[in-house]
Amino acid sequence: MRELKSLNRSLNKLSADVAKMQPPVDRTYSAVVGAKAVLAKPRQLSRSMKWLASKSNTLRNAALFLMPFPVIGTLAGRIAKALRAVKTKAERIRRGADNMDRRIKPAKKKQSAKCTHP
Repeated sequence: MRELKSLNRSLNKLSADVAKMQPPVDRTYSAVVGAKAVLAKPRQLSRSMKWLASKSNTLRNAALFLMPFPVIGTLAGRIAKALRAVKTKAERIRRGADNMDRRIKPAKKKQSAKCTHP
């Protein structure tokens, strides 16, 4: 009977110790999840900028097509110029995001170890 009481006390102490460790484990897990999300941002930004550059180029080509027409041609020329600037900026941002993504690859590889906390 004494052994059961001793086991019960030990299990209660273990349960209390586990309960104390839960908040730090949860915070660490949240930090890992947050880091994973942050490390994914440059790649997402790069893809978005690639899409924006492609769409602005398509719209610019449509505007260039309209330039020879009277009245609308002047507006189309201004739109084409603005879309060229959008494409240039989007490509510049994409290159920066790609560069950032390359630089953080070592951290992404280390972080890619599976974390299975609920």
